Amino acid sequence: MKRFFSLALAAALTLSLAACGGNKTPTTSGAASSGTSSSAGSSSQSAGWVPTKDVEFVIPFGAGGGNDVMVRKIIEIIETNKLCPVNIVPVNKSGGSGVVGYTYLTSKGAGYEYALASTSASFYTQPLTGNSPFTPDETNFSFVAHMVKDPVAIVANPALSFTNIQDVVDYAKANPGKLKWGGVGNASDDAIIMYMLNDIAGIDLTYVPYDDSGLLQAAVLGGHIDLSVNSLAEAQEHMEAGTMTVIAVCADRGARFPDRAAGDGPLPPAARRAGQDDRADYPQPGAGGGNRADRDHRRRPDHPGGEGRRSKVSLLENIRLAVNGLRANKMRAMLTMLGIIIGIASVIAIVTVGNAMTRSVSSLLADLGANSIQIRITDKPDENGNTNWSREWEDSDMITGEMIEVYQEAFADKIKTLAVTKSVGTGQAINGRNEASGYVVGVSANALGIQNIPVIAGHDLNSREVGGEKFVAIISDRFVEKLFPGITPQQALGREIKIQLNQGDYTFTVSGVYRYEVTGFAANMTGDTTTNIFIPIGAAEQINDDVGGGHYGFQVRANDGVDTKAFAQASEDYFNRRFYRDNDYVMVWAENMDSMVGSMTGMMSTMSLAISVIAAISLLVGGIGVMNIMLVSVTERTREIGTRKALGARNSAIRAQFIVESMIICLIGGSIGVALGTALGRVGSVAIGAPGWPGLGIVLIAVSFSMAIGVFFGFYPANKAAKLDPIEALRYE
Repeated sequence: MKRFFSLALAAALTLSLAACGGNKTPTTSGAASSGTSSSAGSSSQSAGWVPTKDVEFVIPFGAGGGNDVMVRKIIEIIETNKLCPVNIVPVNKSGGSGVVGYTYLTSKGAGYEYALASTSASFYTQPLTGNSPFTPDETNFSFVAHMVKDPVAIVANPALSFTNIQDVVDYAKANPGKLKWGGVGNASDDAIIMYMLNDIAGIDLTYVPYDDSGLLQAAVLGGHIDLSVNSLAEAQEHMEAGTMTVIAVCADRGARFPDRAAGDGPLPPAARRAGQDDRADYPQPGAGGGNRADRDHRRRPDHPGGEGRRSKVSLLENIRLAVNGLRANKMRAMLTMLGIIIGIASVIAIVTVGNAMTRSVSSLLADLGANSIQIRITDKPDENGNTNWSREWEDSDMITGEMIEVYQEAFADKIKTLAVTKSVGTGQAINGRNEASGYVVGVSANALGIQNIPVIAGHDLNSREVGGEKFVAIISDRFVEKLFPGITPQQALGREIKIQLNQGDYTFTVSGVYRYEVTGFAANMTGDTTTNIFIPIGAAEQINDDVGGGHYGFQVRANDGVDTKAFAQASEDYFNRRFYRDNDYVMVWAENMDSMVGSMTGMMSTMSLAISVIAAISLLVGGIGVMNIMLVSVTERTREIGTRKALGARNSAIRAQFIVESMIICLIGGSIGVALGTALGRVGSVAIGAPGWPGLGIVLIAVSFSMAIGVFFGFYPANKAAKLDPIEALRYE
C-alpha cells in the first residue's frame, strides 16, 4: 500500500514553471511538483546572458485563479527587487485545461529565450487524453523551478464508516463495482489516483467525472458518490464539520505526514490528548468522521477553533447577508414588511390611546373624591339569579328622605357630609342675543364640596338656601362667558337668569360660580356647551311637582381614616337589611370610588386588549407574507445553497441563514411599526385631550413578538433550504 502513496504523489503537482527547449535537468527544491525551464542550448543558459526585450510569462488559465495569482506575485517580487532589466508581461491563454497555453509556448519554437509558462497537474494529465499536441518531457520543455507542492486527501462519505484505505479495499473486494469514485474530468489526477489504486489493490472502483470541483463536493455530500480526492485546504471545513471522512493523504513522507500502516485505523483520541502523538498536522480520520467521541470533543464550543467561534462568525455573516439581500430588493422587502409594520403600529397606537383614555377616566372619577361612596338602588335578582329588567321602578322603590336621615344618624361617626341629587332637565337661558344651555340638577347642601367641584365666586349651597327652597343657582364659568360675555364670575353674582324648562319658565338668582374643569377624554364625551346648573333640591322638587318624593341614590363623603370599602359594604347591608328586606325587585348597591375606578380601568383595559387582538391579526397576515417571500428567496437562491453546501456548509448553517434573514425582515418591520405606532398613538391621545406615550413594556413586547414571527414563519422556508440536495441544487436553473 505504501507504493500507492509514492505513485499518487506524482499526480499532486500543482504549479511549475516551464520554457521552450529541452534536455535540461530541472533545478528542484523539494519534491518534483513544480518547475520552470528554458530553451535547449540557448544563450539563456550562459551565466552572462541578459534579456534585451520584454519576456512573456504565459498563464495557461484564466485571470483570478490560483495559477494567475501565483504568477503575478512572482512578477511583483522580481520587479520590486529589480531582478530583471526588462518587463515581464503576464499573458493569460486559457482553454483545454491548460493545453492552449502550453501549445502557445511550444509554438514559439525551440531555443526561444523570451517566453516561459506556469503549469499545473494538467500539464501531465492532459496528454493522456490524446488531444494534446505535445508530450510533457524535456524534449519539448526546459523545467526551470518547482514552486508549489499540494498534498491531497482521499475523502469518503461518513455514512460508509471508512476510516482508512484498507476499509475501502476490503469493501470494494466484497462488493465489486459498487463503490463510486468522483473526480474532475476524465484524465485528471483524481482519475489517475483511482486507477492506480484499482491496479495496485486489485479492486474495481467506478469513476464518475464531473465538470468542476463544486459539483464534485456536492456529489460527495449528497451521497451520489462514495469517494473523491480533495486538496487539504478544500477538505478542511468538511473535516471539521464531520461531513467528510479523510481516510488517506497523498503527500511527501516525512515528519508532517508520516506513513501509517493500512490497518492502523484512527489514532485513539485518548492517546493524542495524553501527548503520545504530537503530529498535529496529520489529519486523523477522527477529524471528519470515524471516531465520533473525539470529533465531538473538538466540536465543543469551549474547544479552541470549535463550534462556538464559528457560530459567532456565522451569525454576523448571516446578518450581513440578510441586510445585503434587503438592499438588493428594497421594494420587495418593504412590501413584505408592510403587514408587520401595520400590525405592530396598530397594536401600539391602540394600546397608547386606550391607556390615555383609561388614565383620563380614572382621573375624572378620582376627582370625585377618594373617600366618596355612591349609594343607589338597583334591580334585585331572584333566588335563581334572574333579574326582571322589564319592570319599572315605583315610588315605593325609591330611597326616601326619611331613610337617608335614619342612615345618617346610624353612621354619624363615619359620615362627614352627604349629598342628594334630583334631576330636573335641560334648560335654556337667554340674555338678549346671548344664549346658554345647562342641565338643571337639584342638590342638597354642600353637594359641590362633596363632589370636589371648586367654587370660584360666591358660595356652595347652604342649609338655609336648601331648607328654604329658595330659587338660587350655582352656574359654571363657561355658562357666564356665554350668557354674560365680558364680565367676571364675581360680577355675575346676584344677577337673575331666566331658564326655560319643559315644566315652564323659572327665574333664579346667581349665588355662586364654579370652575368647569372637566378636560381630556371626559371633556370630549360631555361636550363644551352644556354644563350643570345646581339649584336647591327643594326647588327641584317644586319644579318637578315631586315634593317629598324619593331618590335614586345619593353620595356620601366619609371622614378621614375611614375604610371606604368596608364602609360601603356596611352601608349596603344596612339599607338592604332595614329598608329593602321585603322588596322582591329592588335592592341598594353601594360602591366606594376606588372600586369604581378599578372597575372602569379593568373594563377599558379589556376593551383595549380586545381591539389590540383584532389588530394583531394583521401580524398573522404579515407573517404569512414573510413566509411566502422567504420561499421565493429559497427558490431564487437554490444554486447559492448548493454551492454553500458543496463548500462544507451544514444543514444547520443553511437553516440559520434563512431564519436570521426572516428575523431581520420582521425586526426592521417591527421597528418601523413601533415608530409609526408611537406617532399615531401620540396624535390620537392628544386628539382626545389626554396626551400619552406608549410604555416601554408594550414596545419590547411588540419587537419581541415581531422577531418571534420571523422565527415561526421563517422556519419552514429555512428548513426546506437546509434539506436541499446539494448536487440537485447546483444543477437547478
